[in-house]
Amino acid sequence: MVNRVMKLFVLLALFFTSIGNLFSEPIAGIWHRNYIYGTAELSINNDMVFSIEARNTAHEGYITGKIVKIKDGYYFSYIDDKYDTEQKCIIIFIDHIENIEVIIYGDQVGAGHSVYYDGIYDKNKKSDEYFVNEKLQYLFEGTFDIEAVRLLLGSDLDYFVECFGIHLKETINDSIVITGIMPGVGPYQNGIIKISDNKIYILITDCREKTIKLKYYTNDSEQTNIPDEFMQWKYFNKDIEIIKITGI
Repeated sequence: MVNRVMKLFVLLALFFTSIGNLFSEPIAGIWHRNYIYGTAELSINNDMVFSIEARNTAHEGYITGKIVKIKDGYYFSYIDDKYDTEQKCIIIFIDHIENIEVIIYGDQVGAGHSVYYDGIYDKNKKSDEYFVNEKLQYLFEGTFDIEAVRLLLGSDLDYFVECFGIHLKETINDSIVITGIMPGVGPYQNGIIKISDNKIYILITDCREKTIKLKYYTNDSEQTNIPDEFMQWKYFNKDIEIIKITGI
């Protein structure tokens, strides 16, 4: 494995040497990967020691090492975790001035399930409002008015986009049903949504609570019981407290 990785590095070094220089600036600083369910922070100090803290849903990863310059704009680090997981990798750092591209060849050393370090890391970290907007667009994909969702959820909007997690969408009896789960922590961070015409029904666990509580939101004032699809949801439990909120 070691020989294979080192041969790969030699080939990569030759490749990067042959494609021309970038006008690079010092890369020391804090850089951010602004992916909605895969955020990460890359830190590089003046001694060219780096660390990456990454997250994907409920799982995390951490890697650190020393960066070596290949040429202007191109850097690498060789990681050999022989004392722990026996994983190895070569990390290529490409300085694009406004961002740094990270490419992993080999193992995602120190990463939890589904966590990865590759990607584009920007100088600026996106705002919380940016992530709320992006997650709402991701969850609903044009199936319902986002502003109506904001109005219905009110002050619970921030926790909703954090707790709902990744989703699966299907059509059942002319209604759209969206189920969500945050891998690794379900059922504490998951929920189910039903959209029928201009009506929406949301049932979600409040992941801020130590005990499981379900919150139910709807803009249908005539709906007295939760939808049948929710009763059939794999995480539904009639003994769990349900807090009903009706709005819009």
